[in-house]
Amino acid sequence: MDKKILIVVFALLAVLAVILISPSLYFKEEAKKESVGKKPLSENSINEMLFSPEKANIEQLKSIIENESLNDSLRERAIFVLTEVSIKNNESKKTREYLKSLLIENKLKGDLRSSAFANIYLIDEANPRKKYAGIEVFVEGGIRKNSKISVKIIISSEKDGKATLRVGNEAFDSRKKPELLSLSKTTWRGEIKKGETKEFSFDFLIQSNKSFETPVLYKISYDYVDYEKNLRIIYFDLENNSYKVRDER
Repeated sequence: MDKKILIVVFALLAVLAVILISPSLYFKEEAKKESVGKKPLSENSINEMLFSPEKANIEQLKSIIENESLNDSLRERAIFVLTEVSIKNNESKKTREYLKSLLIENKLKGDLRSSAFANIYLIDEANPRKKYAGIEVFVEGGIRKNSKISVKIIISSEKDGKATLRVGNEAFDSRKKPELLSLSKTTWRGEIKKGETKEFSFDFLIQSNKSFETPVLYKISYDYVDYEKNLRIIYFDLENNSYKVRDER
């Protein structure tokens, strides 16, 4: 009877030993995975990939980014290094789609989300994307003080999207006394379909006796991440009763 009890006790101890040792082995294996070459994982070891971007391990950087058990500072550093390496290796399109998928699938939180957005915009600056939205701006009426004018705007898009149109300084800062007093709404929001054209007319009264500028902003969002902003500045030349529109993008 005593022998049977001893056997059971030894068996339980053996099981307990396996339970205690297994996690330790698991974390050692994970630690091996989360290293750069033969060096322990650190911001410096991640940064070293920038010196030889052609040899950088893209998949390892992605693994670091997606590993929630790691410090956020390491994951954030990996996002920036991945972007820079991808741009140098002409792989930025794939990286952009990868970062976008992480955002849409809500796999990043807090500062990591902000970093992903920032790096998408860095990629877009390095490799400008095709523009789908268009805008035209005209002014009807006399360009002089106390004159009523209409700002005519035509917007279009080659993709479905949700659009916002703002005209005049009042639409941006209602506290500032405007050179143009709005006689109608100065903001429009709505949907625009692929291939669709929309026309608008915004009425104003010129209150200034000096030349001035006023903005027109057309923003269109295609999804949670991608959007376009088209900024036009109307310069009202009261001395010559004329106006000019310039593209500020």
